[in-house]
Amino acid sequence: MLIRYFLLVVFCITGSKLFAQEREPNAYLIFDLNVDSAYVQFGLNNPSVIKVASNDTIHVKNGFYHLTLSYPTSEDYYTTQNVLRGSANTITHDFDLSDNNINLRKPNIAVNLIMSGNVLVASDRNTKIYLNDKFMGKEFATFRITKPTNKLSFKNSNFHTHSRSVSESKKFQLIEHYFKSKKRPGLLLTVVPGYYQLKSKSYIKGGVIVTGIITSFALSIKYQNEYKIKKNEFDVRRNLYLTVTDEWRAQRLGLLMQKEAKALSDENTRRQIAFWSLIGFTAYDYLDKIITYKSLPKTNRIDLTIKIEPYFKKYVQLGAKIKL
Repeated sequence: MLIRYFLLVVFCITGSKLFAQEREPNAYLIFDLNVDSAYVQFGLNNPSVIKVASNDTIHVKNGFYHLTLSYPTSEDYYTTQNVLRGSANTITHDFDLSDNNINLRKPNIAVNLIMSGNVLVASDRNTKIYLNDKFMGKEFATFRITKPTNKLSFKNSNFHTHSRSVSESKKFQLIEHYFKSKKRPGLLLTVVPGYYQLKSKSYIKGGVIVTGIITSFALSIKYQNEYKIKKNEFDVRRNLYLTVTDEWRAQRLGLLMQKEAKALSDENTRRQIAFWSLIGFTAYDYLDKIITYKSLPKTNRIDLTIKIEPYFKKYVQLGAKIKL
């Protein structure tokens, strides 16, 4: 009985050593790249990422590997490698360096790692950024989100707090929110003639525009209706003139037609003046708004590129440009 127990203990100890040895690194991965260093992601579901230099050798255990090679200015490269026990395996890849842009909106493992997160948020100056009511930064913040849904808030003392939802994503997310100036008009102020001027306390200018538009619009309708009535009367008289055979009546109708033609011409002139007055007041209203809008202060945005450059200092020094 004691012998059996002794053999069982010896077997367990020996087996555990063999199992431990089996899980220890027993092969090599060698990376041959056309850049000084790059990032390598191991696995797909629960990936781990390490930074490797060209011709680096990594000691790994045998097995089947899913590998993704990443460099900030190039598309990620996916490959697989079956690593046998005691083997040395060379992974060779030349990144496409023709496009020298670091594009934050395209999937790139290296960009995510360098930015230390999967979300970059930017807003106006003096705007505080919160994630799920936790302060993340002022004007600019980069962080990692792991929850399916999150609340992102922008707080600025000059504006109402703005909140939006943001979801976890495998892609790097660039989120920008800029508050509009309080003085900048909304749709109603822009569309309604004279309303913006009155709202801005330019009462004389607003009064002239509103009065001019209402008056010219009313006169346009009035003169248009009168023109139609006189035009119908003139047409009836003309048709009668064309059909009459009596010379005396024809002469009389001709004189009446001359008077009616003069009245019709005067009515048409009044109609045209009223119509073009309406166009003029409306054009003046919108021209005044355009000039005023251009003079309003612009949204106080930060220079996002300057904020991001320190993360990619090495690559920027090599000539790379950040593309938002």
